[in-house]
Amino acid sequence: MAPFQLAEPGQPRCGRLGGGAGAAHHGQRGRSGGGEQGASGQGGGGHGRHGRRRRSGDAKTDTGPAIPFRHRSLHGGRPTVAPVDVVEALRAFRAVALTGSFTRGAERCGVPQPVVSRRVAALERLLGAELLERTSRSVSITDTGRRVLPHAEELVAQWERIVAVTGSQQPPLVVALPPDPDPRALATLRQGLPGYDVRFLQADPEERLRAWQTGRADVALLATAPEPGTIDQPLGVASVEPPHGPRGYSLAWLRRPASERDRPPRVLHLQSEDAVPHVRDPLHRLVHAHGLRTDQLVVTAGRTDALTRVHERADLLVCTEAEASAAGLAWEPVRGLALTRAYRIAHRPELAEAVDLDRLRSRLTRAVAT
Repeated sequence: MAPFQLAEPGQPRCGRLGGGAGAAHHGQRGRSGGGEQGASGQGGGGHGRHGRRRRSGDAKTDTGPAIPFRHRSLHGGRPTVAPVDVVEALRAFRAVALTGSFTRGAERCGVPQPVVSRRVAALERLLGAELLERTSRSVSITDTGRRVLPHAEELVAQWERIVAVTGSQQPPLVVALPPDPDPRALATLRQGLPGYDVRFLQADPEERLRAWQTGRADVALLATAPEPGTIDQPLGVASVEPPHGPRGYSLAWLRRPASERDRPPRVLHLQSEDAVPHVRDPLHRLVHAHGLRTDQLVVTAGRTDALTRVHERADLLVCTEAEASAAGLAWEPVRGLALTRAYRIAHRPELAEAVDLDRLRSRLTRAVAT
């Protein structure tokens, strides 16, 4: 969290916060979430998670142009404009100077190495001085950097004390997930985002999409049809007894034999997580193709209730193999039908500057792998 940002006109801001002193320079009132309008009348984006977003069909975000905060060079030259979050840039410089490595400095800051490199370079441009001497094999601090370092440490420490005293932490980073994620994976996800107050929102697909569209979630796993780049989990059917004969369940098994006609019909339960068109619609067609009743395919609100029905009445549940195994059930794919639970990761664009997205994807994949 930083007190202000310096940004190129028309370029997205670095880091999580925007506005602040830069917007005050223009003297215009901001929108909710801290965003202000520049002279062009366009809203500032990236001002916390309530800032204005513009989405296309694939929910990509556009935070709009940044508001420039012009800072006069310390050497008395013309005003300079640099895309740098000052506190985070000082924090990055301190980490590299103390560890003697951009890689170890990035690990200390909890951000990708290229982000640390850009922050230090932006700070050097802003100050008009070289702080670190870089070679192909090493990084060493310059005389100027050695004089700057204690002041950088003092400023970062003062800012952290201000934050602690006022309680003015940046807004929590909300991650919208399917119900019942793996808590071990969530713990590692939090550990990988040390600069954020990470909160988890567990919700069904529709609620996660609404949370993302309205700005209540900063990162969301959104249900989608499988395609390159999505997180895919094969779906099948869980039952108390494995099927006999060829591999895969035939939905004809939902018909009870004549000796059991007095019992309620078997039901294929679909979790709310899988009640999405690319899973639900093919199953509806297959139910009709087997001459089954429409009410033999039902969406069940909770997995626990559905699993109880499977054990109690020999019903079937559409789920992943890991979910079936955890419940002590047999699992097979649906015969003649390939079903997949798929997610895409939606995130605020400015997180790409501060978070290792590959690592985030890996931890989210583990979180929903149960």
